[in-house]
Amino acid sequence: MLRACVFALCSGAVYLLMAASPGSNSTCPEAASGSRLRPAANADLSCKPEAFVEVQLTEAGTTSGSQVDLEWSVRPQRTMKSVTWELRLPNDAVLLEGLRVGAASSGRGELTRGVTSTSVPVDGFYRQATLTVRGTFEGSDETGATFDEPFEVIKHLSWGEVPPVGPSVLSREAAGGELTTMIALPTVHREGR
Repeated sequence: MLRACVFALCSGAVYLLMAASPGSNSTCPEAASGSRLRPAANADLSCKPEAFVEVQLTEAGTTSGSQVDLEWSVRPQRTMKSVTWELRLPNDAVLLEGLRVGAASSGRGELTRGVTSTSVPVDGFYRQATLTVRGTFEGSDETGATFDEPFEVIKHLSWGEVPPVGPSVLSREAAGGELTTMIALPTVHREGR
């Protein structure tokens, strides 16, 4: 869970400090079940509404040691002209079994799925796998003319400790006095806002 506090410094600069509470990963369903993996905060980066295609990227069962099994699925919610997928793994991951790229079924409701097994170092560093699904479907304009409408859906799955997004400081929380890491984000204060 993130907590935000705004602090004004003598120089006139204002910083927004974001505090991550200890055990904040426990709010993720995967983390609560003991998994090392969790959906990234920005898991949905779609350029079109996701209703056109359902995309999933999850951990397959339990992982042990350095092996991470990624289960992915693609299901069009309407008939598509083409659907392709690409699974990008962390740079230091080794592909053990499965595919990294392929074509998915383009029929409405048809499911394409698979499991990709990888080996990654068990060192607690942040890593992310990305499933990108691209394709086209038949679109039309206000005059009824048809054309190929492209779409792209991106899903992320990450594990390890997320690196700070900016300079961090140790500070005590106002409520309980607990020592926590805060990230200072520069902000601009405008009079009257």
